[in-house]
Amino acid sequence: MKLHCKQKSPTKIILLSTAALLLVGLGAYAFYAKQTDSWPFTPTSEDTKTRDADEVNYDPPTEQEIKDSQDAKQRGETEKTPEENTNNNQSTQSVVPVAISSASVIDNNLEIRAFTPGIIEGTGECTATISRGSKSVTSKSTAFVDTSSSICQPILIEKSRLESGTWQVVVTYSSPDAKGTSQTVTVTIQ
Repeated sequence: MKLHCKQKSPTKIILLSTAALLLVGLGAYAFYAKQTDSWPFTPTSEDTKTRDADEVNYDPPTEQEIKDSQDAKQRGETEKTPEENTNNNQSTQSVVPVAISSASVIDNNLEIRAFTPGIIEGTGECTATISRGSKSVTSKSTAFVDTSSSICQPILIEKSRLESGTWQVVVTYSSPDAKGTSQTVTVTIQ
């Protein structure tokens, strides 16, 4: 059995190919025009004037927005009421926890190690106060930044400055932005 197929003419093939290429080209241009807001998708002046309240503005900040942002930073994030201003004039430092990680005699020195968990700044100073009865000894060190805290450089007090017995140790931390006091730890000097 013999099948006879009718062949398409070259003119029809050329027309169909041209039409397909034209459709693909128009589709590509429409996609590009939509992505870049080119004609025919260019917004009219009315479209740019009215935005929904929920719509995000991805435009660069205006000069006024930049000025307002800088002014807000100088004022602080929130405006304070006059009552808050009078109550908080004494200190703008936040209160932070201070922890003593160790207090022991090493190489004829009382070595105190402390840190402030949760505060990461390298501008602080640590002060250890060691007291026993009416006697008190104070020593200071600077703080340095760790990944999740500020750590006091080891605070050293010569053992010769301390009498034998039990002493109370308290470490305070102070910086331009934060302050705090540890709980009391006891240490025995022999």
